[in-house]
Amino acid sequence: MSPSCRGLSPRMHLGPGGLRIVVAENHATPITAVAVYCLGGVRNERRELSGITHLAQRMLLKGTRRRDAEDLAEELEFLGARYAPFTSKDLVGATLSVLSRNLPRALDLLAECILEPAFLPEELERERRLVLTEIRRRQDDGFAYAMDLSEAALYRRHPYRLPVAGTQASVRRLERKHLIRWHGRLYSPDRMVVAVVGDLRASQMRDLVAEAFAPLDRPLPGLPEPEPEEPPETPRLRCRRRARQHVALALSFMGPPFPSPEFLALDVLAQVLAGMSGRLFTELRDRRGLGYAVGAGLEPRRDRAHFGFHLGTSLEHRQVALQGLLEELRRVREVPVSRQELAKVRRHLLGLFAIAMQRKAVQASRLAFFELMGAGHGFLEGYPEAIRRVTPEAMLSAAQTHLRLEGYGCGQVLPHAPSRSSR
Repeated sequence: MSPSCRGLSPRMHLGPGGLRIVVAENHATPITAVAVYCLGGVRNERRELSGITHLAQRMLLKGTRRRDAEDLAEELEFLGARYAPFTSKDLVGATLSVLSRNLPRALDLLAECILEPAFLPEELERERRLVLTEIRRRQDDGFAYAMDLSEAALYRRHPYRLPVAGTQASVRRLERKHLIRWHGRLYSPDRMVVAVVGDLRASQMRDLVAEAFAPLDRPLPGLPEPEPEEPPETPRLRCRRRARQHVALALSFMGPPFPSPEFLALDVLAQVLAGMSGRLFTELRDRRGLGYAVGAGLEPRRDRAHFGFHLGTSLEHRQVALQGLLEELRRVREVPVSRQELAKVRRHLLGLFAIAMQRKAVQASRLAFFELMGAGHGFLEGYPEAIRRVTPEAMLSAAQTHLRLEGYGCGQVLPHAPSRSSR
């Protein structure tokens, strides 16, 4: 067992309606962390109601059938609880950290927020305005917007092309009835995992979760499933202009499913390319001076993973920088990573993992994530060894299969064209 997981010994139990409850004792501190994860996010949305999950999740703290937003905030503050709903491309849920002695009351509040939101009209309008501001800010963030554009180019039909927060038009279109109907389909016990890591007895944590989520006594109808989509045969480009001085480029590729061996090989390869000492930084920024920021990352997804790259450069160097990035990707498709480079990256990855795993909130979140995404909660213990088994040959094979340079999504955020008077 890895040092970061030693003594955790998670166990899974079935709760009401088939709800999976994963519990693990950790007596290092008098804190208990809870992670509620549920399948259902952008992947299950329709374009005309894009952003509905994100807005519905934001409403979970804005009042329930029993208390208003102010009462909820005061109660959580009194308990010393940190509660945060979230939405991703594939998942929805919430996390909670609280003093262990306050776990029973905090769990009841957590379940109340998730299962009984009121969707009060005045709170909905307030949250809608905040989401519209969030969308504008993201479009002002060059790299974030470029990555959104690259995914919109990569996919023609799949909902992964949609941004998590939705669009200005779709968010304005959402009505209270839409949110109530959608939320009523989201939290089905057969699609959920509740993971708890704390310094209480495992049986006590299991019973508290089962009691708090007892209303989830039967599965709900399924959510709409997207049609599968194959990688593009040619590069697809989406460009937008913003008031900025530099160019933000992003490339998106469809990766393998999580947690296949190919996914782990590409996860390690992303670290070879990313970071201050990664190939993209040293080659494109330091040696050739083609960009001021560069990075790479692999995001696990229920369908195909997302392998993304970003580069900040000048308008003058835009084409050369893009070709330079493609050349580095071609290189990892043709030449195996050296064992020395792999060993360095592996140490870095496992070091980051060990540091993150010191926090109970991370432990609970990863237990829930791995269980729900098909790896099983035991993958938390097996992850370090799985990374150690990745070889240069496996990385080369995965790159050749999934870094398809003949077809990808490219997003570019460019400066506004100069006006005639400024020429």
